[in-house]
Amino acid sequence: MTARILLALALLPAIVLMMYIRRLDKIEQEPKALIGKLLLFGALTTISAMILERLGTIALDTFVPEDTLPYLVIDNFLIVALAEEMGKFVVLKLCTWRNPNFNYTYDAVVYAVAASLGFAALENILYVFLLGGVPTAIMRAITAVPGHCIFGIFMGYFYGLAKKAEFWGYTGKKNRNLFLACAAPILVHGFYDFTLTVGTWGALLLFLVFYLTCLVVAFIRIRKMAGEDIPIGFYPEAKEEAADPYASYKSTPPPGASLPVFRPQPPQPNRQAPYQQPSYQQNPYQQSSYPPPAYTPPVQKRTVYVPPKVSDEPSPYAQPVYPHSFYTPPEQSSYPPPPAQGPAVPYEENSAEPPVGYYPEGTEMPSIDPEEMNKPPLS
Repeated sequence: MTARILLALALLPAIVLMMYIRRLDKIEQEPKALIGKLLLFGALTTISAMILERLGTIALDTFVPEDTLPYLVIDNFLIVALAEEMGKFVVLKLCTWRNPNFNYTYDAVVYAVAASLGFAALENILYVFLLGGVPTAIMRAITAVPGHCIFGIFMGYFYGLAKKAEFWGYTGKKNRNLFLACAAPILVHGFYDFTLTVGTWGALLLFLVFYLTCLVVAFIRIRKMAGEDIPIGFYPEAKEEAADPYASYKSTPPPGASLPVFRPQPPQPNRQAPYQQPSYQQNPYQQSSYPPPAYTPPVQKRTVYVPPKVSDEPSPYAQPVYPHSFYTPPEQSSYPPPPAQGPAVPYEENSAEPPVGYYPEGTEMPSIDPEEMNKPPLS
């Protein structure tokens, strides 16, 4: 029963802080699987930190006398703080930098705090079971575990700025913010441990002032970041347009950057977007709000034919007019008219001579000699 109580006391502060940080993410909460992965790998960094701290302490004891100011500075800043915070940062970078869920600025704080609290939970279990018991669990619940949460908030703040700088193509800003994401928690963690290990009342007072100041600053920072959470693709001047994705863009994006979109997909900086067939269909926000004009049928007018006006003056292009020639009948001749051409006149037996070319009925036709027909005509 005592072991269960100690385990609950060791894990409860980390669980409560993780739930509080995750609940502040109002727009798009991160998947539980990713949060659990960060907690697990963050806890495993406790083992690597113990090994590195042991090796660093052995080397430090060889070259620097113990219980001196340089010894305390090197031990707290360059060995303990560096080993612990670098392990958290490596887990954070490997698990989230290319993750498609990392698309909002506050996501960086959630990820960094998850890795830090995973480390703090396992470290707290070891301290509670091996060194103290219930008093140690209570003391660390209000100092060490919230301290690791504060370190994670500072790391996540600069980590989110680095991600935004990479999206817009600012390599220098990205590298600078990644460095600060490591350096800021190392300095805060080192000063936290240094004021505790000095062992004087002045150092203890300095520790309380420093710890409460960091706690207030971190609390204000995460509340502000959660309230102003915007997609990583938005530049700072476009916060007013986040509520209306179809509003006209009033500010100018950075040089070389394309216009951002509302809730963008995970950025692909090194990949070329596939060609898309352009659409000639208007989007709803591009269509006019004015009603279409009413159709009015055309009015058909009756046209009256008006003949062209004929001028009395002759046109220079008109054809010449020739006088008409009238038919004049010939004069009557005194000669008798020629016989009418008609059918053969029937032969009358009483007439003196039969007409030429007339053969009475029953008369035998004359025979024609073919040789006579083939003879040439007489010249």
